[in-house]
Amino acid sequence: MKFTKLLTWILAMVLLLSNIAHPAFAEEEPQLFSIVAVTDNTIWVHTSIGLIPFDKEGSPIGEALYPGADFYAIGPNGYIYYVQDGVIFEMDALGNEIQKWKPPIEQITKILVNETYILLMAGETAATLNLNTGNFVWSSIAGLTDIAVYNKEHFIVCAEVAGCTLSLLKYTTLEEVEYISTGGIYHGICLSAEDSGIYCYNNNNIFGAEKMNRSAAFKTYATFKKEGTVESVMMDDENIYAITHSVNGWKLNIHPLEYAKLENRKTLSIAMPTAMADDRIQKAIDIFTQRHPEYTVAFTGTRKAEKVKTAIMSAEEGYDILYLESLSSADFKSSDMLLDLSDNEVISENLSHYIEMPFLWESDGSLFGLPFIVQPWTLRASKAQLDEFGIEIPDSWTWNDFFALAPAAKENGCDLISTDIDWDALLWQYEGMYCDFYKGTGNYDTDAFNSLVRGWKNLKDEGILYLNSPPFEHNPNGIFEFYSVTYGEDIDTIFPMPLLDGQAATPIFLAGLYVNRFSQNVEMAVEFLEIYSSFDVQLEAGNLNEPILDTDITNYPVLQRLQSLGMTDLVNAAANAPMEFTLLWRELLRTGVVYERNLDFTQSIIELNQDLFADKISLEEYFAEVNERADLMYGE
Repeated sequence: MKFTKLLTWILAMVLLLSNIAHPAFAEEEPQLFSIVAVTDNTIWVHTSIGLIPFDKEGSPIGEALYPGADFYAIGPNGYIYYVQDGVIFEMDALGNEIQKWKPPIEQITKILVNETYILLMAGETAATLNLNTGNFVWSSIAGLTDIAVYNKEHFIVCAEVAGCTLSLLKYTTLEEVEYISTGGIYHGICLSAEDSGIYCYNNNNIFGAEKMNRSAAFKTYATFKKEGTVESVMMDDENIYAITHSVNGWKLNIHPLEYAKLENRKTLSIAMPTAMADDRIQKAIDIFTQRHPEYTVAFTGTRKAEKVKTAIMSAEEGYDILYLESLSSADFKSSDMLLDLSDNEVISENLSHYIEMPFLWESDGSLFGLPFIVQPWTLRASKAQLDEFGIEIPDSWTWNDFFALAPAAKENGCDLISTDIDWDALLWQYEGMYCDFYKGTGNYDTDAFNSLVRGWKNLKDEGILYLNSPPFEHNPNGIFEFYSVTYGEDIDTIFPMPLLDGQAATPIFLAGLYVNRFSQNVEMAVEFLEIYSSFDVQLEAGNLNEPILDTDITNYPVLQRLQSLGMTDLVNAAANAPMEFTLLWRELLRTGVVYERNLDFTQSIIELNQDLFADKISLEEYFAEVNERADLMYGE
């Protein structure tokens, strides 16, 4: 439960603990927590004032029953079961207690009932209680998130470790007899029955399989429109029932399944993990589906670049919009798979409200992707340590200035810098300036490259260059590290990259959304990105680590939401960031160069780097070999 929901629930329990029933909606609208069951024409809902019956129109039709209970269930005989202080009560239709149990587990979080068993969840524990014999069986299941009745002999558990795995367990022994590895992340199970299948929901999308079988394809089944946050979903053969919460309050929604089924709908696919769909994406989906109610937006996950390229060329579905990171995006651009958006007037207008980021456009003016993550990387150091060592960094420093700090590092027994074996601090900047992997060019035959490598090799020979293992591991004995910048950090730890050939260039890790130009949904994909890139949608950013809008940071609604939750430290860090940092942030983006790489050539460079540091080859041999391999890769 969210904190606000939990707080209201606690207050309601204190007020209502002594009552059996509470007049529904007596004073104010209650919070709707979860859908307990759907029986005939009644929808039973767990609310902040008890268990309330609703009709199929979504309106309450009776009093709130058994206020103060933790969780509820409806048995097949119409009996009501509820949990209070760890005790399970069985009540008949007249409110008479039939029997009760005190199972030996704590903090029960869900209860279900069939003809023979009570099914329980308590954190990562699943348990069954035989109604006739009282026999109790339990088992710990890592990542357990939900349970569901399946048939008379078996039930379902959903466990999320690396995606959701649905397992079919015996009531008697909790032995697993079948499973489905879905690969997705879901909020809960909404339908589970032997004659219907197994279905889960994530937000307003429903995924499922008709049979509980490890070879079954678990795929998108239905979707429904929503207003606000989806809190609970249940489905039967006729309808989808969903509790939503928005600024307008709590609502029980009923959606006819006929119109929600995917077979009756069109799909716009985004090839990215569902878990990455932030508030901006969700806002864009809301607007898009309001404009086009026949469409659902589905997340199809990510795969290795080569597999995605093969899928695109094979016209496979699921790749209308691509989420690509800068390590692989150049390969897609050069393969002519992405739609150029530079002539789109709506997107151009939207981008005019962003902080200046020239790196979004290619050297020929093409615009392929819209930013999802914009992460500048610079040299980082402790101001106190620099002061202690008497090191002063000029405002516009060069790599020669950096290498000149070697004696100070050696004198104080420190490494001057830490680096990965691919020489990230050097090559991210250099290749961003001198290589255009979209155009298929890579120039390493320059004085700048030679000077950088000679300086790097000298640091290694002097014993003051630390090779990270694993990459980006913190070196407590180092002065400088190459690391990303987050908005609002201590400005004294951030040093812009040294000038290279007199130019400022800040390496940028860029993750963006791109349109597959071979998609059958190109027009819809472009419209979605028009919505996504708009000022109002971008203002919905759920965190302010990397703000990209040309507006004051206090205009982001997330600050008000954090303030209401009492997270004042986060609010103050963002809202009170000094003007100097704001100017620095804008300068880092203005001078940004996207860190794109040819991964095959990168591996080749790494091999040569290792040989050079191991003194297996000389500097001259290194330069000759790099240029020879570059000529073979890119042409002279």
